[in-house]
Amino acid sequence: MTSSNEITTWGLLTATAGLLAFLVALYTLVGRERKSPYLINSIFYVFLICLCGAMFDLAALFVPKESQQFWFVTLSQDTFLRVGGVFLLLAFAVAAWKIWTTAIRLTQFVDPKGIWYRIRHLALSRGLKRIWSRLRGNLQTYSHNPLPLDAELKTALEMVVSNRSVNAGNGAPNGTKTFELRQENERHSLALALRHQGQSNQVLMELAVEFLKNDNYVQYMTASRHPIEFIKYLRDNWIDPNGKNWNSVSKQIVVIDAFTTHFGFTDSIHGKRTDQLLSEYGVDCISSSATFAGIHTAASDAFKKIQKKEAGGLRKPALVIYEDCYALADLESVEQYRIFVRHVMPSERLWDAMFTVFAETAQPESEWALVSSYASMMLDMRSHWPQSQIEA
Repeated sequence: MTSSNEITTWGLLTATAGLLAFLVALYTLVGRERKSPYLINSIFYVFLICLCGAMFDLAALFVPKESQQFWFVTLSQDTFLRVGGVFLLLAFAVAAWKIWTTAIRLTQFVDPKGIWYRIRHLALSRGLKRIWSRLRGNLQTYSHNPLPLDAELKTALEMVVSNRSVNAGNGAPNGTKTFELRQENERHSLALALRHQGQSNQVLMELAVEFLKNDNYVQYMTASRHPIEFIKYLRDNWIDPNGKNWNSVSKQIVVIDAFTTHFGFTDSIHGKRTDQLLSEYGVDCISSSATFAGIHTAASDAFKKIQKKEAGGLRKPALVIYEDCYALADLESVEQYRIFVRHVMPSERLWDAMFTVFAETAQPESEWALVSSYASMMLDMRSHWPQSQIEA
């Protein structure tokens, strides 16, 4: 008679096949309906664990039921089946962890880092946090106590952008404006369309100078190149009318590397350049994890790093740059990019004290229309741009 809880090869294989079928169905749904195909990559490790377990399950068929001495190891069919069972339990645990991760990414648009971070983002935890905030009354925190962009700074930012346009306000030869102030009384964001990588260096540098010379902050994220390229350009061309040297302003810059995680793969040079950012340029660098949710979380981490630098008080204005976020659409989806834009630009406008820049290269017209529709200023550098100025 066979015990009801006896481990068998076919029982383990059936359970393994059931887990894999469930995961395939789930991730197909996520990839198709939620337009997040990049998340499907996380299933490969679960598949590998299941295959390793199935290998031991099948190997048990070729081993005697009774214990046998093989070289220096005593083995039996039960030994192989138990190892296969351990692999199956591990696969269930990893699958549960990854599904939890996916749920947080898709529902809260953050990338969970560790168990405590996950607990903090449970609905119960967030509800308790909001209740606690209300009980504290009008107590101002650093995050909610900004020093808004003043009129002088807004005017300076508009001048930087409009000076890079062709026939500013009059339109390009075919009647298409290259610069447009889309919200007359606002100067809170810029949509920047580019023809080629690096074309934005000059205008981004000039915007950064306007913030840094007044002891404000710059937060720069890029998904299309390593951030050291822009930082090198900024330092090599650094001229401050107030006479500050680079070492005195570098601590006011925080960069986010979203390129290495997505497109760096195993090249060791990216890690060396990241180390160089701090050792040679004196700039803090945060590495974004994969997906748009990862970039969103990295931006939050950069905000907190600036908060530590400021050590309380009023929150100073910050230039927040997102360069080539659309590049991730090749790995994730256009829909996730649109969600990212629709969240980030209005939210940073509400936070105040932020000037948000979305700089995009080789972006379809429909997506450019979305980004520019949210921005208070638009600068199109893709066409009607003198070759001499492009090369500059």
